[in-house]
Amino acid sequence: MSEAPPLEDRPLAPLWTILALAAVVAAIFYAFHLQAEWWLDRHPKALGALRTRHFVPLIARPGRAISLWLLPPLAVLGGLLISARALFLRTPVPIGTSVCMIDGYIATYDRSIQPAVLYPYTQPFASYADVPRVEAKGPANFLRNFPRRQLNDVMANHSRTHPPGPVLFLWGVSRLFGPGLVPAWLATVLFASLAVIPVFFLARDLYGETVARRALALFLLVPSVILFTTTSMDGPMMVFLMAAIWAFLRATAEGGRGWLRAILSGLALALASFMTYTASSYLLLFFGVIAVLAFFADRPRFWRIVRVVPIAALAALAFYGALYLAVDYDPFAALQRAVWANNELVGTGHGSFVQYVQVSLSNLFAFLFGMGFPLVAVWLLQVKVAADRARAGGEVDLFVLAFPVSLLVITFSALYTLEVERIWMFMALMVTLAAARYLDARQKRGGGEAAFYWTAGLLALQVIAMETFFDTLW
Repeated sequence: MSEAPPLEDRPLAPLWTILALAAVVAAIFYAFHLQAEWWLDRHPKALGALRTRHFVPLIARPGRAISLWLLPPLAVLGGLLISARALFLRTPVPIGTSVCMIDGYIATYDRSIQPAVLYPYTQPFASYADVPRVEAKGPANFLRNFPRRQLNDVMANHSRTHPPGPVLFLWGVSRLFGPGLVPAWLATVLFASLAVIPVFFLARDLYGETVARRALALFLLVPSVILFTTTSMDGPMMVFLMAAIWAFLRATAEGGRGWLRAILSGLALALASFMTYTASSYLLLFFGVIAVLAFFADRPRFWRIVRVVPIAALAALAFYGALYLAVDYDPFAALQRAVWANNELVGTGHGSFVQYVQVSLSNLFAFLFGMGFPLVAVWLLQVKVAADRARAGGEVDLFVLAFPVSLLVITFSALYTLEVERIWMFMALMVTLAAARYLDARQKRGGGEAAFYWTAGLLALQVIAMETFFDTLW
């Protein structure tokens, strides 16, 4: 038996450990960037939508947007950091809009000048371009014909590679609040802000109130969340994905009305998959990894999962069965068409083994960049803590341990061809909860709040730097 002291009795890792690890993560990212840029120069169009003008592996061009528009986000982020101790982030702050307006006003494709926050909705490949088609055909007819070539081939690229949910969401907004870019943008911002609900309550369910508040604080500073929830439909998609994760974990928790929670879990997953195919590809994998770990480490939860899954599956099938009976929408044909359209637009990403490795690693590094280097560093430290505790025969944190496994599997699954800095931003739920638990445990063991403020401050700094020196399409 090991003579090492229990984890809780070991000396705290010094603050410089977090800062040094964040620097190492940033250095590894930059080294990969240089390598991938060199490779892309010799193999143009081999990394999905990335081009040699981009800052590989990000769908972003280097640029500079230094102006008075920097002042609002600096004020908001600074105010958030200063007030963090008093608020502990009980009140969400509208960070995203202020940061996105660093770019000021942008000339759109039709050469009109629009605020930066509205620019993404004017692009011809965005889902908003298909709102008039739903209005002209009606939602039932649109759903019925969605997978068929006559309609699918003339839709925007994002509509063709996603389920019909995003377009219908924007159409519903236009019906409720009127047509135009401003209602679409405001609805995206307001709905995406609902993501704070599953972040807070899932963290509270798993780890307690103080961890939940820290998780909320960190979530509000995640670079990809701030940059893309204001200008991308991935924001509303994120809400559905996080809600499905929360619903599944509540359904498999001890106590409560298991059958009712199972039904809600299935419906949440169905709604998420109606918005994005990521729900089917990643969430089922994540839940599966949790189930496997539970089989070995938490047998009661494993048997709860076994009982929940059939009920949840029937609820999800009932949702799509009702859609099929009501409007003749075929989700399998829609998925098949989306895969074909995606491969036509950006390729499969695995034409050769070297291309497959480059695309897979680009996925991983783009995601980590979007999460923020300091947050990734703290997350890695908590993963190590959870792994050490499990090896020592102590608590097995299924939520923390399942995520790195599922992340690596989905990274090398050949299902994604980049753009994951925004597509996978819902995974901030897993990263921020783990990081918040580490920082909370460190504070309770006498480490103070310095680690939290350094992490939050460096995240805010990375957010400002990204929006100032990168020109993204969203």
